[in-house]
Amino acid sequence: EDEDREFPGLPIVPTLLCAAGWSLFAWIGLAQKDDMIETEEQVDIASDISEGGRTITIVTTASVPWLTGTAVNPTIRAVELAKLDNEVTLVLPWLLPQDQPNVFSGKVMFQSPAEQAQYVREWMKGLYPAPEDDDEENEMLLPEIRFYAGGYAKDVGAVFPLSDIAKALPQNTFRDVLILEEPEHLTWYYYGDRLTH
Repeated sequence: EDEDREFPGLPIVPTLLCAAGWSLFAWIGLAQKDDMIETEEQVDIASDISEGGRTITIVTTASVPWLTGTAVNPTIRAVELAKLDNEVTLVLPWLLPQDQPNVFSGKVMFQSPAEQAQYVREWMKGLYPAPEDDDEENEMLLPEIRFYAGGYAKDVGAVFPLSDIAKALPQNTFRDVLILEEPEHLTWYYYGDRLTH
């Protein structure tokens, strides 16, 4: 019954996963299947993202160059999941230039989402430098980067969406796994259609 429900822009599927902050998936890339503790319960194949071949979207409320855990952890997670041969999209907040000094300490300013996406890609490449002759293959392993409009709230020191984040999700691809970082911030204000519609 619940599998047939649809929310604006995001069909609910059995493999939909939500994880807060540090996320249940921090172990990805650190532990191999052989290293896992055997239990009586088997992991459902629909929730096993360690094998690759999945379509994964990660939505977070912060982006590098802000070096907070909510920016760094999902960015590293996106790279690690892409290295496992998953199709990964990282959805980040785009802050207007007037908000950026509050978050990025005035060190870096971006005039467009494309400029920030390039910075994030370079930051990712710096994590896992490839041999010089392998740069093209390294580029293919990087996740796609998308943005939603975000605003910085000084009183709480956090970024909140200023638009419907569902519109920033990939629209023309199968949506398999969704990981939300700080879901309470992502859903504090709702900009989409009413849930009854």
